[in-house]
Amino acid sequence: MRMTIAHQRSSLRTVAALFKQEVEEMFVQWGLSKPLRTGAPHVSAILQSDSEWCLRRQVLLALYPEEARPLEQKPWDAHQNAVFLHGWHLHEKYQRLFAEFGQIVEVECSHFDEVRFLHFTPDAVIFWAGQRYVVEIKGYKLDHFARLDEVGDPPEAAWHQCNLYMHVLGIERGLILVECKDTQELKVWCIEHDALLARPYMDRCYSVKGAVTTGHIPARICQSCQEHRAEKCPVRDFCFSGRIKENS
Repeated sequence: MRMTIAHQRSSLRTVAALFKQEVEEMFVQWGLSKPLRTGAPHVSAILQSDSEWCLRRQVLLALYPEEARPLEQKPWDAHQNAVFLHGWHLHEKYQRLFAEFGQIVEVECSHFDEVRFLHFTPDAVIFWAGQRYVVEIKGYKLDHFARLDEVGDPPEAAWHQCNLYMHVLGIERGLILVECKDTQELKVWCIEHDALLARPYMDRCYSVKGAVTTGHIPARICQSCQEHRAEKCPVRDFCFSGRIKENS
């Protein structure tokens, strides 16, 4: 009897492990189902760190969108996609609150700025206390959240992103709302538009637009396909294919 019970428990653990693997594969498939971002850059690309930014990548995505390929899936992509999907739902929670109980100007509305050659989608724009505000929503783990000080500066990435939306929309104030993923506590900062803070990102936008308009392909900055930056590039294969007419 004991052997039978042990065997049954082992069988149940096997079923549970197989189902867990199936759910993780679902997260991978969710990631693969998202369309590649080609054409004009999105704000997420323009806001990349200097170590990740590649002008050539953005120009190739704009001029040769058919050459973009999904990124190779890594063993940890299931967890990363689970985090992304959780973040989406966190955004939806606040967007629904604003829509039902606040004064909404727009929620998750896609824009294209022809002058700057830029796609962007603010989390929300609300009308509150007599004026418009861009709202940027973030969710952080407890260890990160605990280090944030509402008396000090907001998280840098959220600050730059919110300010960039304010810059292109011509809105003077923004609200950065951060939720602790573990406790659902909130911290909020109000910021004012800073043109100097937006300037480096505007320079990137105009660099992409200028190269696309003239058909000038910037020089490749990666030395091989195996570099960290290249591994995240959807036009990596095309970039190294030898089919591009390089500028002399």
